[in-house]
Amino acid sequence: MEIGNILNRDHSSIVHSIKQHESRLFYSDYRRFYKIACEIKNEAELDVLEDIDITSYEREITRLNEVVSELSKYKELYLTLKKTFDEF
Repeated sequence: MEIGNILNRDHSSIVHSIKQHESRLFYSDYRRFYKIACEIKNEAELDVLEDIDITSYEREITRLNEVVSELSKYKELYLTLKKTFDEF
């Protein structure tokens, strides 16, 4: 039921998908997506995914956007100064 909740599917759909897994491995697209899913699972434990705090991610994205904006200003200043010095 937990997997169904995560994937927004009912329990019987999950059970059916699990039963069909072996036969679907014959299809290259399915194998490719299955490998990707396994890699993601290995990188992030499922219990960590349950504790995602969207607000903290939004704040971090805002902060990073501000950093990018400031760095862009420095880049423009650098390019202006470089152009000025290259003319001498």
